[in-house]
Amino acid sequence: MKRTYMTFFANFYEQLKNLPNEQKGVIFSAIFEYSFYQNLPDLEGVNAAIFGLIKPTLDRGNALYLNGLQAKKKANPKQTRSKPEANPKQTGARNKKDILPIGNISEIEKEATVVASKKTDAAIDFNFDFIAPGYEAFLTWMEYRQSSEKPYRNQMSAEAAYRELIRAANASNMAFSDYIDMAIANQWTYPIVVQKTVAQANITYKEGDVIPSGVRLGVGERIENEMRTYGRGIKSVPMDAPPRPSDDMYWNERTGLWTSAC
Repeated sequence: MKRTYMTFFANFYEQLKNLPNEQKGVIFSAIFEYSFYQNLPDLEGVNAAIFGLIKPTLDRGNALYLNGLQAKKKANPKQTRSKPEANPKQTGARNKKDILPIGNISEIEKEATVVASKKTDAAIDFNFDFIAPGYEAFLTWMEYRQSSEKPYRNQMSAEAAYRELIRAANASNMAFSDYIDMAIANQWTYPIVVQKTVAQANITYKEGDVIPSGVRLGVGERIENEMRTYGRGIKSVPMDAPPRPSDDMYWNERTGLWTSAC
């Protein structure tokens, strides 16, 4: 299995940034090689000890990615079926010792020995069939949460979180993927409805007004601080883009079109 993406957590960098550049390069390469291609690196000594502490987090990410691929295949029966890949049981202690803040090297080696000697709980094999098309960003949220100190313990809690995240994204007037990116960036552990007061913003045009480009602003659109935007005012819309058709539409920068968030 070759992964097309992975989530690289800030605490990975924080733990490794004080190491010599050559050593950092070896460990970063090992992380990417294992995450993208599942190739176990041939490391020795301190490098092997450090990688051993990070590996349980990478294992959880690999398993969640594989489960997500299987869910997508089930959701799209017309897709050409290939021989299913094995779904490895990932293991890793769900505590602070999964990833050890870098201190002195002797402490790292000692902690690696302790972690390796302990029995770890098997990771939950989640079923992601409930994810609707367009909401695959939930897999990124799952990878983030399962690598945190507060992972979901059962299928029911994961599905409940999925529904709550959708509600929070809609209430925040944000595309689901944008909301997930913001939630992870802010290290949230639960959905939060984002509210913004625009009364004090420098709004020069509002819904229904014709802007200098000749476009009439669509539903919920405005020119705020010389930027065409809508909703929370996070996304920038090109001045010559067509009007926003409805409240459930968000501007898709990749396609250059208004896209339904539902």
